[in-house]
Amino acid sequence: MKARRKLTLLALAAGSVALAVPTTSVLADAEDTSPDSGCEVETLPTPEGYKAVVATDVSGSGDHIVGMTRRGDDGRAVPVIWRDGKVQTIDELDTHDTWPKGVNDAGQVIGNHDSSYGTVPWVYHDGKITDLKVGKGQSAFAYDINNSGQIVGFIFEEDGDAPKRAVLWKSVDSDPVTLPVFDEKAEARGTGIDEDGTVTGIQAAPDDKTTRIWAWDPNGGKGRELTRPVIDNPEEHPMTTEVRGGHVISLDDRGVPGYQWDLSDLKEGTEIDIAHPMNVNPDGTIVGITKDNNAAMLTSQGVTELPNASAPSNETGDNVAAAISDSGDIAVGNGVSRNGDKELYIAAKWTCG
Repeated sequence: MKARRKLTLLALAAGSVALAVPTTSVLADAEDTSPDSGCEVETLPTPEGYKAVVATDVSGSGDHIVGMTRRGDDGRAVPVIWRDGKVQTIDELDTHDTWPKGVNDAGQVIGNHDSSYGTVPWVYHDGKITDLKVGKGQSAFAYDINNSGQIVGFIFEEDGDAPKRAVLWKSVDSDPVTLPVFDEKAEARGTGIDEDGTVTGIQAAPDDKTTRIWAWDPNGGKGRELTRPVIDNPEEHPMTTEVRGGHVISLDDRGVPGYQWDLSDLKEGTEIDIAHPMNVNPDGTIVGITKDNNAAMLTSQGVTELPNASAPSNETGDNVAAAISDSGDIAVGNGVSRNGDKELYIAAKWTCG
């Protein structure tokens, strides 16, 4: 249910108003891809008064799509919602930047916004924004929301040495519950939540900076590490995770392969055959980006590239598949519209099957 958050999406969050195409390199290993995906692509409408937009997440039902654009006057990030073919922006928070992170089947959108005292997580529903509760002097990030309205993220002290801690908001109006850590000095971030309440994320202790992929029990128990093969430089990689239907994937934008796990067994994670995996659904279908910067889908049959979302249509590359619905019939992301020297992001929706 979330999309977080790589390549073009990161460039949008931190880049210029023009949303220039990023030059971030991707993994160089070969992929066996096929252009025949059985999917059709369409461009999602851009909000009136804006020039560029990306789609970052889709609800499990496929009915709600969220994304982000930037204002032309001050470059402020503004969340966008698509529903029933219509587009709207969330303008209720008049802060410098407001980022959406996820959406559920009820249309509840979560995100984070800047404030004078730190970063504040929020929920938007039925035209109303509600800030999630955090302690005095604390900031927090919301990362994911499930259909029960449970929200996961992490919390930290704005001024202090206390480590970041993974937290769970059991509802929009509840206090955050801190999830247990394997070491009292460990930093932890919750980045994904499944429908049964299983939380996934990362942990790392200061004396051992190896990033541990973690799955916390639905009842808030300690859970277990999701093991993976030893990598060349396992220290300080800012990994996030996605989880749906017991399928977990890890994401990293600094050259480390993504891995996948099935929580029904205790097997070590296996490397994902897409250079940059970004989202997974309950069937284990994964969407992401190939080494050539094309949107792709990975199923049990292998990797297939999704139809080109960029314009003109003969221009390939710089396509992102950021999220996928539970049934796998809808994926969302973005392409690039090119007109001479100008390049703008355009939100895309793929309909498959």
